[in-house]
Amino acid sequence: MRMWTRTLRFRCSDQVMSYYDQDFAPSVVVLWHNCIVVAPEFFRRHFGQRKVASMISASQDGGWLSAFFEKLGIRPIRGSQHARGGQALLEAIKAQAAGYDLAITPDGSRGPVYQVKAGAAAIAIHCQAPVLMLSFRFSRALRLRTWDRLFIPLPFSSVAIEVAKIDTEHIAQMTDAATLTRAIQTQMDTMHASSS
Repeated sequence: MRMWTRTLRFRCSDQVMSYYDQDFAPSVVVLWHNCIVVAPEFFRRHFGQRKVASMISASQDGGWLSAFFEKLGIRPIRGSQHARGGQALLEAIKAQAAGYDLAITPDGSRGPVYQVKAGAAAIAIHCQAPVLMLSFRFSRALRLRTWDRLFIPLPFSSVAIEVAKIDTEHIAQMTDAATLTRAIQTQMDTMHASSS
């Protein structure tokens, strides 16, 4: 998998490039579940100096992904709304306080695809952490017959990346997770539409 993903050419927007030299606060990083194959390699190349933890389903299917992420240097936090949700939330808050970026797929672990759930917003509000939303557009990729239609980019293909941010000043004005969830959904929908 490492050999496969290292053949990919990441094409980052100017806004993504502007983050490279910034020492920004530990963030809640949001991306769609069907992009989890490429996200670790993107972080390794461009944000390798940062510590990353990721929320992963506590299901049996999440076991292989947890082991895979550990090998890539990403700290797994097992849990979802279906199992270990409360414990996972506490672990995520502790990880964020310890300086980890928290990578969350808000439509996981069972979908519906492209529908943001409230977990990422709840963590961002509790920690007063900025939210970074990532969008990946693939020049050539296989699509698996999974609930999320997982992208498997073909070797030597390119991946265009966009980013949007909700900063802590805006988050401080949001009193509940539902408001921030709607803001994340709107922005993620906009980026997804532009990448389709």
